[in-house]
Amino acid sequence: MNLLEEDKVQNGQLPSPLNYQDKRLITVEDAAVFILNLPPEKLDEHHWRAAHAAFSCALMEPAYLKAALVALELAMTLDVLVDPNLLSTPGRIGAA
Repeated sequence: MNLLEEDKVQNGQLPSPLNYQDKRLITVEDAAVFILNLPPEKLDEHHWRAAHAAFSCALMEPAYLKAALVALELAMTLDVLVDPNLLSTPGRIGAA
């Protein structure tokens, strides 16, 4: 399965939802808002800076969305915001 499903991305959908705590990120906008609403001290952490930079690039050039999603998943996993077992799409962090 291709991680980046172009038809979904063009409609603003993530290829598959990202689960964190009791919420889900379903759209590219959800992911961007999540990153922008992080406290400043979180954004100072290297893994969140990388995710922020990757999403900034992806918003200007959609071809970079796959890298941005990987950076976001990694940052969330490092912060233990994501249960890796919930990310079950093949090729993604926590995939079975």
